[in-house]
Amino acid sequence: MMWDIWSIILSFLLSLFTAQPHYTLIKLHHIVQQGFLVEDNHTFVFINKNCCSELAVHFYNNTLIVEEQFHKPMCKCVCPVLIRVNVNAHEVVFNGKTLKRLQRFCGQSFGECKSDDDCVISGCNHEVCAPQHVVSPCVAKQCFSTRPLYTCGCVNGKCAWKIKPFVLQTT
Repeated sequence: MMWDIWSIILSFLLSLFTAQPHYTLIKLHHIVQQGFLVEDNHTFVFINKNCCSELAVHFYNNTLIVEEQFHKPMCKCVCPVLIRVNVNAHEVVFNGKTLKRLQRFCGQSFGECKSDDDCVISGCNHEVCAPQHVVSPCVAKQCFSTRPLYTCGCVNGKCAWKIKPFVLQTT
């Protein structure tokens, strides 16, 4: 009960002194490594939140602040989400904890193409974008954690990784 009062006070103070940037929430299918990535003038935040919580997002002094708010009892489930915010954050804090900056996805891409349909995702960790399926060593790299942001497609006549269109759409 005491935490609820402090949470309300903190949210009120944040609303007075911080900007509330536009953001988009995208539900993911798997639990994610929590962290953030800045790309194309957007900050992408990967978090695992309580399924019954709502999020308050504030931006202050180059820091993106994300807080869970509960307007009903907490659930016993965790929902992985991606938050796309139209700011360039130097730091992200989620529920009072500073998140780690994630590496940009480091998948491989090669081969010529004429359309997105000419390129396929393959490899042990789904990290290769090429005109045909290839086999790769099953080595998990830290930079694979941001893979949900990207899709394999044809860019300037070559198969390449690019940010998924729905991730960049403004709602």
